[in-house]
Amino acid sequence: MYTHRELGIREVFLLRERARQELILFISSISLWRNRERFEHFSTGPDLDIDSSELEKAEAALLSSKKRRDDSIQIMMGRGLANDLRAGTRPNESGKLLTAFFGILRETATGGDPTEKQLTILFNALNCPVHLLVWSLKRRKLEVTSAFFSRRAVAEVLVRYLNLIAECGPVHGVCEDCGVMFIRKRERRFCHTCSAKRQTYAHRKEYLRKKRKEYYWRDAEDDREFRNKTKSTKGTMHGKTKTGKR
Repeated sequence: MYTHRELGIREVFLLRERARQELILFISSISLWRNRERFEHFSTGPDLDIDSSELEKAEAALLSSKKRRDDSIQIMMGRGLANDLRAGTRPNESGKLLTAFFGILRETATGGDPTEKQLTILFNALNCPVHLLVWSLKRRKLEVTSAFFSRRAVAEVLVRYLNLIAECGPVHGVCEDCGVMFIRKRERRFCHTCSAKRQTYAHRKEYLRKKRKEYYWRDAEDDREFRNKTKSTKGTMHGKTKTGKR
């Protein structure tokens, strides 16, 4: 467990649920980025690691937050908005960001620490411009935000997720077979694709064949060691001396 603070079972459950929602929001936000298909992490779709309904919920939450801005005073970024949004979708830029962000997630999943280069890229993304300032007339609350797929917004979601899992532990893992990251359910060790592959008859047959071979050589080695330790001791006196018969 990552935290130094004692947490109750319910508190851990709620924190992990919030962390899961933030991670799904992160995955949803980068879905429009160029080069996203190059990275197989967090597969989405029917019967995969993230169901499409979960992505729809994340998008619905974003839309509902926009509806709440109807009765509000809004200050929006001017001319530079389009250029800033395009910058995040350029192949070179998006590839660099995705490599750094997924690298940070991989390190946190395996108990490691991000590199200075990865954190620098995250820092630069957080320093991108704010796109919108909203004052709600009903709730009398100020909101500072950016387009949900922009570099800054994605970086902010990632930071929120990292801070949550510092308390409750990561809700994502790295597949032990292929190295792809996935959202964990219970104590899963493999992504959906590898889990399905490991359930096939061919894989189980090969697994049993390898195990039989391992057991054979292990038993043969144990037997050899036993025979070496129990060599025939015929003719030895074991420290005794012979005495003639009277």
